[in-house]
This record gives sequence, structure tokens and C-alpha cells, in this order.
Amino acid sequence: MEPVSRHHLLARPARSTGGRHSRPGAGVKLHYAEAPQGQGSLATALDLASHCLPPTAHVVATDAALNKGLVRLTEIEAFTLTSRARHRALLRDLDGHAESPLETLTRLALRAAGLRTASQVHVTGVGRVDLLVEGRVIVELDGMAYHSDRRAFVEDRRRDRVTQLGNRTVLRYTYEDVMLRMELIIAEVSHAALRPVL
Repeated sequence: MEPVSRHHLLARPARSTGGRHSRPGAGVKLHYAEAPQGQGSLATALDLASHCLPPTAHVVATDAALNKGLVRLTEIEAFTLTSRARHRALLRDLDGHAESPLETLTRLALRAAGLRTASQVHVTGVGRVDLLVEGRVIVELDGMAYHSDRRAFVEDRRRDRVTQLGNRTVLRYTYEDVMLRMELIIAEVSHAALRPVL
């Protein structure tokens, strides 16, 4: 079985790896391509990542870089190592507002289920929320390193009350929910978003 590659290196096509000292070590995968002109190293890495990552993971990585300002949208638009189909899908699915992989994964899953979903939306009286689905369901995603101090706990409850009083539903999910129970999230959010307004 081929070992899992932990490091990926970009090499020019003309470069030889036939010599004993030039072969990559275990856990290193070589990619032969010309580095695109004008792209920064991270943009090139994200472009090349389309050959190594599944589509969803590619969006997660590119979302994170875009949100942190480490790559510009114009650089992503200029990708040349990514296939045309993957490039179109990536540009369609990107959202630089997403502040965590959990948000990106959940947004993609909810959109794939046919739900209108927006990231980091400001809701009056509540503040910014992770996801707003169909304009009426707030989805909050609490990661493994989520804040747990008393002030944050109290503020979350205040936000939840204001949300309920404003005729919106708030659903909170954990890291484990996103990674292990996405079907449950889709079912619950769909039910809350599509049920008739009384």
C-alpha cells in the first residue's frame, strides 16, 4: 500500500527525479507543473491542492485562506492548475465570510440540500450569527475550542432569547455534530426552515 503523503512539492516538468538523492522520501508527493505567473506561494498551493483534496476539503482550505486575507479572490479566479469544472465549482461555493471549517462544511451541506444559507450575517439585536438559513433559522456552530466562560455563556442565552422573540429559531451544533451527524443537522434545520409560519 502506498504511504499517505503528508508533504506535497511542486516540481517543474523538466526536472529529473531519477537520481538516488533526488527521489522524494516517504510521505512526500511530487506534482509536476509550471508554477503560475503572478501567484503567491499560498495561491499556488491552493491551486495545486485540487489534485490532492476532495472538492469539499478544497473549498474549506480556500475559504479559510480567503477569510484570513492570505489570498485574494483575484488570485483564486486566476487558478490554472485546477480543472475547469473544479474551478467553476470552487468559485461558486466559496464564501470568504466563513470563519471556521465547521461553518464551511455546514454551509455546503445545507446548500446541497436546497436551503438558502448565508455566512456571518448581522441580525438586529442578536449580532453576527454563524449561518442564517432561509432568512429564519440561525445556526450556531461551537467548535472544540469554543469559549466557555461565564460571560460568554450568559451572552449566548441572551442572544437565543432575542432570536426566539424575533420569531426566528436558533439551533446550536457542536464539532461532533458537524463531523459525525451532518444528516441530523440537515434534517433539523430543514424542518425548522421549511415548516409553516403560524
